[in-house]
Amino acid sequence: MYLLCCAKISGYEGGAAPVDSLIAMQRELLIMENGRRIGIEYQLSEAPKPTKSMYVALEDLALDSIYVIYPGKERYPLHERIEVISLSLFIGECLNHT
Repeated sequence: MYLLCCAKISGYEGGAAPVDSLIAMQRELLIMENGRRIGIEYQLSEAPKPTKSMYVALEDLALDSIYVIYPGKERYPLHERIEVISLSLFIGECLNHT
């Protein structure tokens, strides 16, 4: 699995990100796993909404999907390729794929 930091969604500039520097990165990440390109964004809102940058990222970065991590507990779709998910559910899903 490769973890990349997206400094900007448009005009992507990224590099390999060491795990210990995750806290200092922007709020958008790109994970490449088994040929899939997955975007991750966090929002502090209890009811995340899709943003223009998400739609731009889907196209510009050719993402297969975007996960929006938020402080809530539910999991639900915002779009056919954008899903809202709690951090605990996301971590559980990641651990199940290893």
